[in-house]
Amino acid sequence: MKKISEQQYDPSWGARPTPDVTPMTTYGMFRKSAALYPAKTALIFMDKKISYRDLDAMVEHFAAGLAALGVKKGDRIGALLPNCPQQVIAFLAANRLGAIHVPANVMYEGEELRHIFTDSGMKMLITLDLFYTNALAVMEGTDIEKIIVTGIDDFLPFPKSVLYRLKTRFDGTRVRVDYDNSTFRFKDLLASKGSLPVIDFDFDETMLILYTAGTTGKSKGVMLTHRNFVYNAANQAENFNMENNDVNLVLFPMFHISGYLLATICMFYGGGTTILEPRFDAARYIKILHKYKVSVFFAPPTVYVAFFNLPDFDKYNLTNLKIGGASGAPVPPAIQAKWQKKTGLELLNGYGLTETTAGAIVSLPNKFNHDAIGVPMGGAVKIVDEQGATLPLGERGEILFKGSQVAKGYWNQPEKTAKTFADGWLHTGDIGTMDADGFIFFVDRQKDLIIASAYNIAPAEVEALLMKHESIQEVAVIGVPDEYRGENVKAFVVLEEEARGKVTEQEIIAYGKASMAAYKYPRLVEFIDILPKSPIQKVLRKELRDMEANRLTDK
Repeated sequence: MKKISEQQYDPSWGARPTPDVTPMTTYGMFRKSAALYPAKTALIFMDKKISYRDLDAMVEHFAAGLAALGVKKGDRIGALLPNCPQQVIAFLAANRLGAIHVPANVMYEGEELRHIFTDSGMKMLITLDLFYTNALAVMEGTDIEKIIVTGIDDFLPFPKSVLYRLKTRFDGTRVRVDYDNSTFRFKDLLASKGSLPVIDFDFDETMLILYTAGTTGKSKGVMLTHRNFVYNAANQAENFNMENNDVNLVLFPMFHISGYLLATICMFYGGGTTILEPRFDAARYIKILHKYKVSVFFAPPTVYVAFFNLPDFDKYNLTNLKIGGASGAPVPPAIQAKWQKKTGLELLNGYGLTETTAGAIVSLPNKFNHDAIGVPMGGAVKIVDEQGATLPLGERGEILFKGSQVAKGYWNQPEKTAKTFADGWLHTGDIGTMDADGFIFFVDRQKDLIIASAYNIAPAEVEALLMKHESIQEVAVIGVPDEYRGENVKAFVVLEEEARGKVTEQEIIAYGKASMAAYKYPRLVEFIDILPKSPIQKVLRKELRDMEANRLTDK
């Protein structure tokens, strides 16, 4: 039996072994499925279906339009778009031309957007009309020469009832766009004709730059390659037995790596169907899961809590689900139990980063442990100490990952690339442990660890223990300054509706004291109506820390 914390992927763990991946572009992979399944539905957007044949034609026409505007291999093409067909078309068309797609977070404004525009050196931007004004406000001084503007209904004739939902969903109205020799209509480019150049490509060249959230300083552009995408699409599809009759509902936006690999690109690999929605709404999502017999769905644990809180949750049939994944955070046992009771499925724990093209460590069909984040899905994992030495089993250290899904590096940041991607291993900055069976257990983000009385405390561990309290709906834990202990553990608690006004802060503290080590339990509890969350429904501990810091400043 091994004694050190290092584990290689074993193909027998998955439903099917991942085949050797033929070098091709992501567009080429999509094109293979379009040739095999031309009449199958590739995308569903607001109940409108688009076949593989039609989507492929749109990509070809749009690529011809981009080529006519001067786009060539290596050019960075920006996108400020929600999840919609235009985002998929823009990505595949850039891929077709050997250009680099650079999607930006639609929630960004001001300097956040300007940084992505300038750092990437993009020469063209494709944007939704509702974001046009925000984009114009920060374009001055950038390299952007042309802008392509689309409306959410530009080329899909939605019924008025659907259009109304879309416009209210975005909380905005159409803006005036002045079209000239530098501003173009997306739908006009879809009518473009002309021959497209034959592009030589390198399997390991950059085809997508995704900007990470940037927990310290400005966000970093992660360079992702054809190999990363084609390998991980095949890897996930084969390991989880995804087939051409599968239907995937995408929660994550396509300015986030999970918007691509959980599991849009996996569907394109096997000829399945992807449902796109521009914004998360629990009531609408549960109806979609039911109506379209969705079989593949990945979301953070908070989304499943939102489902459980719907008054009519029990009436929906979710028995077609064969893969239910909880990514982005460990799954509290209470959520796991509720979901299994409803669907008969275990929620798959998993772990991945932009730098690992989403999936890296997952509980696989033949290698499952719901308490762990899983095992390496391709490649290898090891747990190391601060000097880089591999640790004995069970000891906490940094999670390192190696495999074909590891990104090329950071755009324009050679020093950070050399440090983070050292010796072929991705240094994740996350803390974990490994057991004798090779399962990896996530402790917490290195940056989120609380140090109280010289003890390292993982917020995720405290949160999981508190979630066992029957009156707690959601909880987030942070460290707050304390003169004696260095930091105190503080829990922000959302109570179940029927417990509000009845359960006290002292009761939660007493529960924590009785259920965990003395140095871990929260000394402070604050009830809160709703936890701050990102567009992908991840709890934002940083906002809670900022809120606490502002309170201290105001004193």
